[in-house]
Amino acid sequence: MKPELTFRRSLRLIFKRWWLLLLGGVLFAALAFIVAGQKKAHYAAGADLGITDVTAVPLGYRPGYQLVQNNPKYYGDWSPDDFVNPVAAGAASKNLGGSPTASQIVSNLTMTPLTTNSVRLDYAGGSNSDETVAVLRAYTIALLNERTNREQVAIQAVINQLHQVTPQTARLATNEAGLQKGLQQVPGNFTSPFSSGGTVPAQRVAAGGPPTILAVVGGFLAGVAFFALVALIMGRLDNRVRRPEDIEVVGVPVVDIHSQVDQASVQLLRSELELSGMGTRLAVIAVTRATRAEGASGLALALARTFAGVGTATILVSADLRGRAVREQEGLSALLDGTATSMPLIALEDNLTWLPEGTSNAQPETLFSAPRVERIVRDLRDVAAVVVIDTPAVLEDSETLPLIACSDIVLLTVRPGATRWNPLGSAVSLIQRVAKRPLHICYDRAPTSSSVPAAGELKPGLAERVHQVIEVPAS
Repeated sequence: MKPELTFRRSLRLIFKRWWLLLLGGVLFAALAFIVAGQKKAHYAAGADLGITDVTAVPLGYRPGYQLVQNNPKYYGDWSPDDFVNPVAAGAASKNLGGSPTASQIVSNLTMTPLTTNSVRLDYAGGSNSDETVAVLRAYTIALLNERTNREQVAIQAVINQLHQVTPQTARLATNEAGLQKGLQQVPGNFTSPFSSGGTVPAQRVAAGGPPTILAVVGGFLAGVAFFALVALIMGRLDNRVRRPEDIEVVGVPVVDIHSQVDQASVQLLRSELELSGMGTRLAVIAVTRATRAEGASGLALALARTFAGVGTATILVSADLRGRAVREQEGLSALLDGTATSMPLIALEDNLTWLPEGTSNAQPETLFSAPRVERIVRDLRDVAAVVVIDTPAVLEDSETLPLIACSDIVLLTVRPGATRWNPLGSAVSLIQRVAKRPLHICYDRAPTSSSVPAAGELKPGLAERVHQVIEVPAS
């Protein structure tokens, strides 16, 4: 029976949790403020590196090696991993005293190929120009030293191989001398602006992203939107009735009342019932609920008092034999099992009498046969103009249906936060299908505790004491 998710109901589900939207907006705005505050202006510097890689290759036609250039054929073939090097970054960080760390240096480095003989290194992590240039210098020197050492080791390994060739000839000696000369020239194959003690300029780079105020506003709106979705999901997952306007049953009016503190709402319900014929051609009202946990006796008592208050002879019948402790005095149970010889009514106040549950050793389901209930209700109609029956739960107690079937109007009580959608839908369907009686749904905001006296509270001076015990608290 849960209502369909229309646009209007979606907005209601969202805005009734307005505090969640506000909380989400504030949290996201605070997060955006923190993130925006971490984006500060920094400095960047770049250095163009000259790269001439060489490698030793066999002569082919005779023993020996020659050094040839080993640069890529196209400048786009330079590998960024050769220039953004964690090993060189570690050496640079060590030379700088450990700050910044190697990972910080690597994360702020970029390499751009320029030609087949040059690339550009850019570092953009410094908080001032001197620091930025110092880091770029240390890294560039460490990178070129590492590249130089790698090529020198490779050439020296070839020279060592030539030493092992026998017999040693003049040509081998000449070839070895040429390799030795190339070995000494390797450092000159790699150049940078820092090679001869030079420097490079650093430029200030403004903080990226939107202004802080826009980031905060955007974060707030994003938080509201996200938590609006959360509120909508929470509303759909909530299986309890929370608001009267959410109850929509075709042909069934919904009445919003508070049976304890808002007597005007009960009077309005009484007027509506009188206009439908209650007190004239209609006489019996069944006040029920879907499950035992919800409680309906408070509404039954308040309604009975409003009818009595306008001079209508009214009887309040407590028919819930399961929900009460067994009382000592005779009551409805005695009428049902035939042990009562007369109607055991108790006067509560002017125009209002009470038929309690009474005492009986029989199980309730064995007492409430349709003929017995119809006979008793017929006798009650002869005594009073209005009979209000506080019935057991529709879905849990089999004796409820005979009572409803003998009534003229049924009031199904709904308790905010206590009534669940599925039991409510089942109760409405059962009443409409089996009892076929006019139905009102009463959204009663009063607590679910019973207003009828418990066993042991009835003592001598019964009528006066009962009146005090079942008094509904005034606002």
